[in-house]
Amino acid sequence: MEKQKIEHLDLWKKFQKEKEKRKKDKLKKELIELYYPLVQKISYKMAKKLNWNLTPEELASFGVDGLYDAINKFSLDKGVSFSTYGGRRISGSMLDGVRKQDTVPRSVRTNYSLMEKTRSKMESEEGRIV
Repeated sequence: MEKQKIEHLDLWKKFQKEKEKRKKDKLKKELIELYYPLVQKISYKMAKKLNWNLTPEELASFGVDGLYDAINKFSLDKGVSFSTYGGRRISGSMLDGVRKQDTVPRSVRTNYSLMEKTRSKMESEEGRIV
């Protein structure tokens, strides 16, 4: 399997080799600024999927947590681009944030969705409102 080209390789190498906390924090800040547009892009896509119940800015605030985590855990050795790896972490963080804010458990939403599908199917088969 061919390794993907890792964007901004020099910055990543400096970040991962740096031992001094102050310098490492400065490099991390650069990486965050560099990849924040990825957080925004994902937040707009997710807001659209969620029918705009949450604003992209709210989702982006959840996504920044995922970005921090992805930057800290990313490894150059895997040969995966950060956009691919970080995108997964960012969207996962957004979903976690949405779920934490939701007062209705997922099982209730799943059961409700199943019930609605069954009701709709029965209405179409019987030709009347059930």
